[in-house]
Amino acid sequence: MKYIIPFFLIFNVYSLFGQNKDCSNFKIGKFKMEDSLIGTTLITRTDSVQIEYIPQLKIKVALNLKWINDCTYKLTLKETLENPNNYPIGNYILIGKIIETKKNSYTVKATTSESDVAMDFEIFKIE
Repeated sequence: MKYIIPFFLIFNVYSLFGQNKDCSNFKIGKFKMEDSLIGTTLITRTDSVQIEYIPQLKIKVALNLKWINDCTYKLTLKETLENPNNYPIGNYILIGKIIETKKNSYTVKATTSESDVAMDFEIFKIE
């Protein structure tokens, strides 16, 4: 029992100070995300707009992008640019919180206004 308390103390200190994230590298650029259900999503992000294109579904949308803080952003549908098969596209708010950064990728925890479910995705910077 005397070893459990120091372990939790060290673990909590590490979890607070051990993860140094630099999200600035991922605010603008071109990115790629792989998903087992829909395949590849190509993302182009400026300071206020994010374009997402899913080649397998031929869907392209423009999203309004607002950074809430250094590592958290909000996406809302601006307009549908391509959707020849008329797949349903929800009009919801997505909150993305970057929880880990690496040299050329980041992991984001995504939640939507329509669900309490949070999903983690790794997104790779390609430009």
